[in-house]
Amino acid sequence: MRWAAALALVASAGCRPEPAAKPAPKHAQAPAAPAQHGQAPGATPSRGQVARTPPTQRAAAGAKHVATPTTSATPRAGAKRARAPSSSAVSWTRHRGATELSLHASALVPGRLAQWDARWTDHRRGEPLDTSHLSVTEACAGTPPRPRRLAERGPGRYGWRWTPRTGCKLTLRAFTPEGSVAMTVALSDAPDDPSAGFALSKAAQWQAQVRVAPVGRRLLRAALETEAVVHAAPDAQRPLRAPAAGRVARVDAGPWPRAQLQVRKGQPLLRLVLDARRALEGLPEPWLPQDASRRDRQGLRAVLTAHSPALGRVSKVAVHPGQRLRSGHLLLTVVDETRLTLQVRLPPQELKTMGDKLQLLLLPEHERAVVVPMGAAVADANGDLTVPYRSPRRRWRHGERVPAAVEFGPAQDVVAVPTAAVLAAGAQRYVFVQRAGERFERRVVTLGAWSGDAYPVRAGLVAGEHVVVSGFDRVREALAAARSAPSAPAP
Repeated sequence: MRWAAALALVASAGCRPEPAAKPAPKHAQAPAAPAQHGQAPGATPSRGQVARTPPTQRAAAGAKHVATPTTSATPRAGAKRARAPSSSAVSWTRHRGATELSLHASALVPGRLAQWDARWTDHRRGEPLDTSHLSVTEACAGTPPRPRRLAERGPGRYGWRWTPRTGCKLTLRAFTPEGSVAMTVALSDAPDDPSAGFALSKAAQWQAQVRVAPVGRRLLRAALETEAVVHAAPDAQRPLRAPAAGRVARVDAGPWPRAQLQVRKGQPLLRLVLDARRALEGLPEPWLPQDASRRDRQGLRAVLTAHSPALGRVSKVAVHPGQRLRSGHLLLTVVDETRLTLQVRLPPQELKTMGDKLQLLLLPEHERAVVVPMGAAVADANGDLTVPYRSPRRRWRHGERVPAAVEFGPAQDVVAVPTAAVLAAGAQRYVFVQRAGERFERRVVTLGAWSGDAYPVRAGLVAGEHVVVSGFDRVREALAAARSAPSAPAP
């Protein structure tokens, strides 16, 4: 009766009863819902209670059955094995003279393709090496060498892809306007330590012109620090006189010579329009044409050109354009700045104990020391030494003061570090050591008595290491950044 009444009620509402859901297969049936509080497991909820099914069970109850593959420790036949992680990047650093090679590889796994990167540095200027191209020769055991030519990717930088094998060597040759430089790296050589010191990229080094120099064994003598005052030698004054009567004129409407004008040897200075034509034979050298042959000198000339007799500067101009002169009249004077005398002051008591085998070292900033023999030095009663010096090129002017040192005593074979590399923090002296192409370390050193352009090393350095000699501000910034980095040990 009750079912009949329910069907009549549904029909009158215009609805159709939903078909009964087919029972799900046993393997897809959801587990029974957990019993409500105070209800026995598996019991039907009483009137007024609602059976709550967890969302995951509701989703599982309405979802189609999907077979889940079983896992096994043994892979199926034909399945690919997981790729082993690649080794970390490696690098090597090599030096030859003032040239540095920094070689990087993205990975060093025999038989696996890797990206290679070579960076060349010229430590004479602290800049990328000026190269036109690079040749790389790959020599592996059992195969003939395979050279390849690479184009520059950037200043001093080259890159290529290569698959290394066991027992291989790479010979890299960089071609520069001055020649070529080659370095060899065996893949079995110990690579650089990537955790040594603190990092400073090559780009930052080149931008700040960071230069390094080697620490090596040298013969050093004791030295006394002083300074040298530069004077023009008595024979450095080179007067220029008129060889015949005439009128003075400019050279091709150029500027008129003035005092303190820097000139090179053979530079045209002025012209002399002669009152009477004459041959070039017998003229002083400054009046001879630079390219005149012997035959040309026999011809008559109406105009003569005066050239600078030396490399130096004009000290005096005694004429003006258009002035008429007699033969022998002084035109101007040029000071030959390659003929110098150096005045060095030493304490008289020190001079007595130094002996007679003295050597003067001129120490210009950022340049190599200049050695001046003192065999012809003349000393006065005050301990001042006058040393004649012939410079191969113009370097210093009259009256300039140059840092110097006087070496004396016997020479000793010691490990020496360049003076330019030594820094001071109070009583402590330290240097920045290049541990790898892009890794540096601050290191305290113990040094002996100063000897001109170098210090003997007592402790802290060994021969073959390289130390920074310029660009210290940028290196200090990198050190400060490494020390302030979180969770990074102080270098």
